[in-house]
Amino acid sequence: MSTVNPRPVSEILDAMSSKTDADIAFVTKAYEFSQKAHEDQKRFSGNPYFTHPAEVGFLLASAGLDSSTIAAGLLHDTIEDAGVKAETMKEMFGQEVLSLVEGVTKLGTLRYR
Repeated sequence: MSTVNPRPVSEILDAMSSKTDADIAFVTKAYEFSQKAHEDQKRFSGNPYFTHPAEVGFLLASAGLDSSTIAAGLLHDTIEDAGVKAETMKEMFGQEVLSLVEGVTKLGTLRYR
């Protein structure tokens, strides 16, 4: 079984359609924060857990979404799976990102028919 490494932040940044210095810094900060929050977690396959959030961030960047949405994609499992406090996320990334992350987390509680 080979290990799948997380997509590097450079690929996410390259995929972004809007790349102000502030956008690049914000997405890089979210990438590094999420990577550290998940550093000791592994998927059932043995691959690093962070492979998933990094891929989500890449897909959102490829779809042309803004830096807040990309950051939320990178961070979406940190509250639920890595024990990051909502207060910390708000302080570091703002209310918009926190709201997006909490919204995604709530989707998992919905039952679909």
